[in-house]
Amino acid sequence: MKKMYALTLLALTMSITACKKDDTTVEEIMVTEPDPTDEIVPDPVDSNTIEETILNPDTVSTNLLIEGATKKEGDAPEPKGELSFLLSDENSNSAFLKNGFEIIFTKPDNYAGAYLQISNSNDTFADEYWDIPLNAGKKSSVSSINKKNSFISKQVSNKSNSYDDAITINFEDTIPPGTFCYNLCIYDTNGNISAPIEVCVEIEAWGGNPNLVGNWEFTKVIALGETYELGDPYDCSESNITCKDGSKITIKEAYCYTHNSYVINLNSDNTFSLVLDGTLTSLDYPNSLEACSPIFDNRNEIYQSKGNWAYDEEEKKLTLIEFEYESNTEGAGIEENGEVFFNGAISLTTSELTLTEPYSNGIIIGEENLFFSKKIN
Repeated sequence: MKKMYALTLLALTMSITACKKDDTTVEEIMVTEPDPTDEIVPDPVDSNTIEETILNPDTVSTNLLIEGATKKEGDAPEPKGELSFLLSDENSNSAFLKNGFEIIFTKPDNYAGAYLQISNSNDTFADEYWDIPLNAGKKSSVSSINKKNSFISKQVSNKSNSYDDAITINFEDTIPPGTFCYNLCIYDTNGNISAPIEVCVEIEAWGGNPNLVGNWEFTKVIALGETYELGDPYDCSESNITCKDGSKITIKEAYCYTHNSYVINLNSDNTFSLVLDGTLTSLDYPNSLEACSPIFDNRNEIYQSKGNWAYDEEEKKLTLIEFEYESNTEGAGIEENGEVFFNGAISLTTSELTLTEPYSNGIIIGEENLFFSKKIN
């Protein structure tokens, strides 16, 4: 449900074997979108047409930030030998100012690196290319509370897990909204070079839909058909305890998260701020074992985030790029190139905003819908 909670719960689950889920095969279910009770707000016409601008490939290439990579003059080397790879369908055709984008792909066992060359839809190529060796293009180390890029504490992917490498590409401030393409090929330790794969990307402008501007207060979440109102224990997992006398007890709500309040402010200057106040309830395993009865610890967690928001009118997706954060448990920090805090489908009515992302309870895969009502000042 939020970054710091997800990691706290993960650490507890890993350290306590009694909390482990059964390795039941994950099955997928479809979740029907809730019917709005008021009028659906249509997207504005021709919002952010600047995103259609074809960018100069040399300008884009010069202003990329790829940690550990090297720019080289000329064209990327020609294909050589027998080598192939696949791009993941998890890759997005959207990028974001400063934050950039990520390339997810397969790699062979003897993968040594990749070549990246920028072009545009008119097949004009930059006069240089990037050599990205193995382990380059990785995200810089950040605070533990920033390693989860989503609202969802149990976010899952329906995609194949065979895609096993990624290159993170950030932008200098000088790259504007617009479109460009990149050609990616990989090479191995034997000198083989794959054929390139071309992908075209649209750099989203900040903002994009004035109807989203407002202060939005969380009201409920629907996950896998179950509804949880504000203040309800949510995202619970159970634990089994074997007492010293051999008796066993099952605690169904051993670890839960409760929303106390959750407010997202989407501002007209294309910035956002949010405050998430919640309570993490955790089973005190050693004392519970000693007492042969459940004993709990409750910890209040407050997370604040600031950054920029962007709306993709084609995919009807909202993205929040976080640049600052503060937690009462983990401290504060700055994300120089931004961190994707939320990126998912939305629906919007005159009074309600719904955010949708994947969700799993460990057995079933589906969707989670978070509902926010518009605060009237």
